[in-house]
Amino acid sequence: MPDKIQEHYSEEEIQILNMNKDLNFWVDELKFMVTEITFFKQLLAKDELKFNTSPNYKEVKQILAENLETTKKFLEELIDYDVVSNGIQECDDLSCETYYLNEHQDYKKRVRDHLKLHKDNKQVLFKLIQENL
Repeated sequence: MPDKIQEHYSEEEIQILNMNKDLNFWVDELKFMVTEITFFKQLLAKDELKFNTSPNYKEVKQILAENLETTKKFLEELIDYDVVSNGIQECDDLSCETYYLNEHQDYKKRVRDHLKLHKDNKQVLFKLIQENL
């Protein structure tokens, strides 16, 4: 199915198209987060930058470790959800479609919450870096 909505698409096809776009975006965001967190962990580990002398260094290091672990797990969950969410195409009734649509909304909220937490964690990291510039 192309990215653009065609005139002949049904409401169901449009919903599936939008759900797939959301899911692809979420997976891309979380993959980048894994890369970003890994980079930050490596940056903090550089002895010559002296971040380890900061009073909240261990706290920030722990936050990054937890964020990385949580993000990896959530990414795996979203990849698994990609396979499961295709089940909406097999739905024959409204209650089946409603199940998948509600599940998608739940994931949307969880992704937003995870992105917000990641931003909050980066604020703590940025503060540590600023203090050591």
